[in-house]
Amino acid sequence: MGCGASKAPGGSRHNTYRDTTPNETVFTAAKYQAAWKQLEGTPEATLIERHALVLKQSFNELHLQLIAFLFNPSNQDEHPDYGLRPLLSHPKAAAARKPLLDRLILLKEQALPLIDLVDTCIEKAYESMPGEPAVIAATQSGATQPIPACFEGLSLHDEVGLDQWSPEMSAVLEAAARMISNGEHASEAVHIDASDRCWLRGKTALERDKEVTSLMYLLAQHLTVSARFHTQMHALLSPHGEYRAVLMKSLAQCTSKTSHKGGYSAAALKAEGLEVRNPLCRHLRDVLRCSLVLDDHAALGKAHAALLAEYAPVDTKDRRLLPSRDVLQTVWFEGLIVEVQFHFRPGARPSMHPRASAHAR
Repeated sequence: MGCGASKAPGGSRHNTYRDTTPNETVFTAAKYQAAWKQLEGTPEATLIERHALVLKQSFNELHLQLIAFLFNPSNQDEHPDYGLRPLLSHPKAAAARKPLLDRLILLKEQALPLIDLVDTCIEKAYESMPGEPAVIAATQSGATQPIPACFEGLSLHDEVGLDQWSPEMSAVLEAAARMISNGEHASEAVHIDASDRCWLRGKTALERDKEVTSLMYLLAQHLTVSARFHTQMHALLSPHGEYRAVLMKSLAQCTSKTSHKGGYSAAALKAEGLEVRNPLCRHLRDVLRCSLVLDDHAALGKAHAALLAEYAPVDTKDRRLLPSRDVLQTVWFEGLIVEVQFHFRPGARPSMHPRASAHAR
């Protein structure tokens, strides 16, 4: 399953295949195997593979187009400090960029059949779930991450020097710097991407420059409690289902979320009727997260109740009637807001993985 290219009969703009890639594969990572087992021998499995191959081939073509654009001297200009740079937004290269933009639009169109198919599979799986949906205690506090006073009103790029750090801030930053220096941050128990450039940047900021941004401080806080978070959540939740540690959000992910197009941009917050206060990283409430995969409705109810009995709740996102078919619960953990994701084993997207439909998107 997912190991060989399939050829679509006939074809159109959205579902054509090439004979030149007979060995192309899709969805072969370990996290997708449970899904293939669930779908083995079904028409849906063949269709998912076919649509995914279309998407992969189209993406490969975009990749080649992008390389050709970036390294074409006609699409570059000379910067006095940085040398040659691609004209990614300059009107001069608008005509050269158009094929790439057209390909991106096509990719979005080609992804729609795959997303629809996956959502249909989720719906069927959810309907077959044993028992009735459990009633859970839902909370909506609207709380955000605590932000030290020295960062209030500053942007995510503004740095605060050592002379403004509180004793608590200094202790957190020193602990984070020690973890990064001795390699403890890369241990399996911490569950972060140790290759994320933010850790080297943070080490330099903490040990040499003695300046730090609000986002770097927030990441340092989560780094120092990550191992304890996963140890305690595993002990509490694993009796109810399969505990899965999720990697801590990277600097790039956090930055994307708070950018002008992100879910926590000033415009997005205003649209939801929320107060906009810098720094916007206060809204990142899932930097630390874990997932619990459950076999039935009753298990979700018990696991959710056990979580709220141990940790103070923040907000509940009950999405069991939405395509994701999950529950996201934020709670307080050692002064920070963290997220626990509850997913059902048969109904977690094409990979039986909580974010797999987002991969297609």
